[in-house]
Amino acid sequence: MDPKFNGAQPPFGQPPQVPMPSYPHVSEPQRRNNSTPSGRVVTLYPFSEQGVVAPAGIDMPTVSLEFHTKLVQTLTEAGLDVRRPVPGTPAQGYAITGRFVRIDPGSSWTWFFFGLLSYFVGSGALEVEGAVGDAQMPYAQLHQSVKIIATMPGFRGVQLRRIAQAAGKGIAKQAIATLKVR
Repeated sequence: MDPKFNGAQPPFGQPPQVPMPSYPHVSEPQRRNNSTPSGRVVTLYPFSEQGVVAPAGIDMPTVSLEFHTKLVQTLTEAGLDVRRPVPGTPAQGYAITGRFVRIDPGSSWTWFFFGLLSYFVGSGALEVEGAVGDAQMPYAQLHQSVKIIATMPGFRGVQLRRIAQAAGKGIAKQAIATLKVR
């Protein structure tokens, strides 16, 4: 004990002189951060293309591939263990399901001629909805509607890929936010 302290109260504004216990076997306090979904297993079911509202000539396999690639990349960067579903077995860990609702590639020519009137004239859009949760019960509904400004004429495929990637990243961020609170 400090000889100046003598059991009396310390002067105002100074901390009390209380000996702290020492734990030689623990160098740092062990804290678990429950707000990160790192290491959790997620079964990602392919988003359905059935019933999607899209004009003729849309390369849906390419749009779906770009969407799923960005979705898996974003989930993996967050530390989640993303897996494909195994037919005939229940989902492992959490499950993410969904479907494409609407896709509009936009019109580059409309944007080229009328883009000065409105910023989003001729822009492309993609709408996706889904759910994240256990195999038996979803925890949250996911919805992402992306609108991207049209590019110069002749870049329709590039625009569709950009829209699909933005939608995949948006759905992944929503799923990650849901899993952080779970």
